[in-house]
Amino acid sequence: SKELIDTINAGVQTTFSYTIKICRSGFLYNNELEKVAIHKRISYDIWSETYIIESDFQKKSVMYLKNIDDTLNNLKSITKIKIVDISRLSKDNKYYFKTRLTIKITQLNSYMHFIYNILSIFRYKTSYISGSSFKLSEIINQKE
Repeated sequence: SKELIDTINAGVQTTFSYTIKICRSGFLYNNELEKVAIHKRISYDIWSETYIIESDFQKKSVMYLKNIDDTLNNLKSITKIKIVDISRLSKDNKYYFKTRLTIKITQLNSYMHFIYNILSIFRYKTSYISGSSFKLSEIINQKE
C-alpha cells in the first residue's frame, strides 16, 4: 500500500516474514509436514537514497537498490524453496501449500520515535491462504 511505502521511505525499518507450509490432505484432518519461514528486512537510507534488503533465505544476503519497483519485486519474489524432501511424499496422497505474510515495523530511527511511536509495535498478519491440492503423481506425469 502507499502508506507502507511512505513509511519505508521515511526510514522506518520493516520486516516481511513469509511462512510456507506443506500439508497432507486427510479424510478427517490435515497434517502439516513441514514449515519454512523466510524473513526479508527492508530499510531506506534517506541520505544515499538506497533501499537495503537483508534476507535470511537460503543464506544471509544484503542487496542495495535505488528503485522502489525493483525493491518491491524483490520483496514479493521467492523462488526455488526447498520445503520438504520429495522422498517423504507419497505419490498418491493429496498435498497443498499454505502461506502467510507478516509485516512488522521493527526499528525506528531516533528522530522518528516521536512521530511513529505508536507504530513501533505495528504488526500485520494475513490469514493463511491455501493453494489447490495436488498429487505428486500428477506433477510427475506433467513433466514426462
